[in-house]
Amino acid sequence: MNNAVAHFGNLANDAFPIVEELQRLGEDVHLYVPKKSHVTALPQWELLKFEVKDISDPYFPDWERLNRDFVKPDWLHFLDLKSNILKKLNGIRKEMKKYDLIVAHVPFFIYSYLLRRNYVPFEAGAVRYFGEARISYRGIRFWLMKKSYQRARIVIVTNPDTLDLCNKYRLNWIFVPFAINMQRYKPMKVEPLNYENVIFCYSRQDWKEKGQDKLINAFATFLKEQEDSLLVLVDWGVDLQRSKSRIASLGIERHVRWVPLMSKPCLVEWINKSTVVADQFNLGSSGTAGFEAMACGKPLIIYLSQSHFSRVYDELPPVLNARTEDDIAHSFAICRSKKAREEIGRKLRQWVAKHHDSAKIARMHLELYKRFFDGQRR
Repeated sequence: MNNAVAHFGNLANDAFPIVEELQRLGEDVHLYVPKKSHVTALPQWELLKFEVKDISDPYFPDWERLNRDFVKPDWLHFLDLKSNILKKLNGIRKEMKKYDLIVAHVPFFIYSYLLRRNYVPFEAGAVRYFGEARISYRGIRFWLMKKSYQRARIVIVTNPDTLDLCNKYRLNWIFVPFAINMQRYKPMKVEPLNYENVIFCYSRQDWKEKGQDKLINAFATFLKEQEDSLLVLVDWGVDLQRSKSRIASLGIERHVRWVPLMSKPCLVEWINKSTVVADQFNLGSSGTAGFEAMACGKPLIIYLSQSHFSRVYDELPPVLNARTEDDIAHSFAICRSKKAREEIGRKLRQWVAKHHDSAKIARMHLELYKRFFDGQRR
């Protein structure tokens, strides 16, 4: 590829494995990440083993500690953005001018739009909020996001549940799955926990979006028949206290373990310690954490909208599809069988390798960039 391309932004590390793989393919694509990011958007989160407590504040991580064992590749750039909007735009403009195409992750599709650069928005869920009122800062921000999507010649879409919204807003979208590094996310031998059933849920505590209230209630039901069980939850999210209160009211505290927000290498260990992974039960889609669990060969309990997934995949993932508390409890019961767990896990890893392997996704991105430039030359 003769044109210069860069990804700007790295929410939930969605960009890093794509650019990393493009570099392996010999394509000199670069990645720009704001230095002042939540730690989950920093490449160090993907590569290094640590917990949030090790780096102080997840919103303002200890930069020295974060980089102690990190070797920054030449294609990765950290943006030290100013708080003043004009200075911020000037700083972004200076870097964006070096490239013929920007793959713009949140919020960089707004900046690409305002600065009139060639860009392709990377849509990873923002479209769900475009209907919010414009009278607040948040509402204006989503209005600008919508305008930036509508101006774009192509929008990369990653979540099947958002397809109807993309059509509603008349976006010229193309579906490209999230990239999963199959060598980084894989089955591994770890020290097991002393429970027959270990259910791990890494999703943040957000009842409206993720549905952990359903998970907690279903686990309480399952415990009545399977007392030798442990639910492992991550200690973060807007509904953290509500979840803890619900667990207390159900009297199941001794069967629940809270773990801190942790980097991806730690996450892989916890996935492998579990007998089953639970994700979310409201959205109808999976983020990268769900696909990472599949890649590790673990059964995944999640709600996926089959009508949406069937529009972009030639086969549905063999997850334990669950939307209600009864569905979730029934899925727990299925996973009591070691044979069933191993069979489901094996099929899930095969499915992710076929549809989400980072090498395949990088080639899809490369074809999309070429398509963009071919369209320019016509």
